[in-house]
Amino acid sequence: IVGRPRGAVSNKAATSGVDPAAASNRANFFDSSNEATVKLREEAAALALEDLLDWLTTEGQIAVLDATNSREKRRELIWQTIQNRSPDINILFIESVCDDQFMLEENFRSKIKNSPDFEGMGAEEAYRDLVQRIRNYEAQYQTITDDTLSYIRLFNLSSKVACNKIYG
Repeated sequence: IVGRPRGAVSNKAATSGVDPAAASNRANFFDSSNEATVKLREEAAALALEDLLDWLTTEGQIAVLDATNSREKRRELIWQTIQNRSPDINILFIESVCDDQFMLEENFRSKIKNSPDFEGMGAEEAYRDLVQRIRNYEAQYQTITDDTLSYIRLFNLSSKVACNKIYG
């Protein structure tokens, strides 16, 4: 759900003086030390969340905010935004942890082949870009530790599952 708003925000950035390379879907767009792209990612995430809430409050019953909410601050913002607008919506965070190198490589190949983020790139360039993007995420990643939240933590694509505050 974040891809469309991210594209719109990236297009907006091109006309606002942000380096087009930094505003692209390349790894440097996900660099947390680049304040301009941090702002763009936050704006894209906010737009995606608003789209999700608009849909949920008018016609939907279940929605997935498919985004990298890998920092506690982002999860708090999501929680507060939903509670402020529609406190009756139940929120479930899903955290995926994978350290199985074979699974990671398979996932990388699939993402490079199927994601529009890598269109026009050769396989090697796309692989390097994806690995750098992941390093950027890892540099700021914070596991879910707030046990007041409902969450599911998947290890190696469900070889182990940990749940917190899951009912029903």
